[in-house]
Amino acid sequence: MDRELPADVSLHTTALAGGPHRLTIVARGESGGEGVKEVPFVVHNGPGIIISGLRPHSTRRGNIRFTVDAFSADDPFDPRRA
Repeated sequence: MDRELPADVSLHTTALAGGPHRLTIVARGESGGEGVKEVPFVVHNGPGIIISGLRPHSTRRGNIRFTVDAFSADDPFDPRRA
């Protein structure tokens, strides 16, 4: 995009696949010099998932009990989910 700076930009993440992305901004000066800025970010449009009582890479045996919860960004804040 060619714009005068500073510029406000809007990016709807719903148009992007979930997972890692990289935003690259290139600015070119009148003398031909170029500046580049990259910003990595992760898109997560789906519901958040919390698992309590089972840690990644833990070693378990016997009966395993844990709690699973899911929520969206539109759900009201519940401190038990934080």
